[in-house]
Amino acid sequence: MTKPDFKTTNLKELRQYILSHREDNDAFYTFVDRVDAEKNG
Repeated sequence: MTKPDFKTTNLKELRQYILSHREDNDAFYTFVDRVDAEKNG
């Protein structure tokens, strides 16, 4: 199975992916980085 491109996936889809693939640390860290970037704008 191939991973989605986390850089182009919107946050809602990325969050859904993380909830389904809790062992995927790369996805989690990408999500946290993107949320932090949006927050700090």
